[in-house]
Amino acid sequence: MLLFFLITSSFRQGIMKKFIGIMLCEFDRVNLIVNELLGLSKPIDVVFKEQDIQPLLQDVVALMNSQAMMGNGLIQVDIEEEAPPIFCEQSS
Repeated sequence: MLLFFLITSSFRQGIMKKFIGIMLCEFDRVNLIVNELLGLSKPIDVVFKEQDIQPLLQDVVALMNSQAMMGNGLIQVDIEEEAPPIFCEQSS
């Protein structure tokens, strides 16, 4: 009887270690997500500068084209060579 208790006790400990390991991994994952959200919520100073609009529009169009292609669409942009600069904050 004592042998059965020791076997089941060690079996339970093995299962508990497995579950504890899973729980610790999940806690780490939740902690990472919370830290990222807290980092996003910090106020930042916005600095506006004159920027050339062409590279900004090209980046936006590249992102939108990938989405448009899923619906068999295509976005084409014709930007004048001498487009005036705009005052904006360019994300990094």
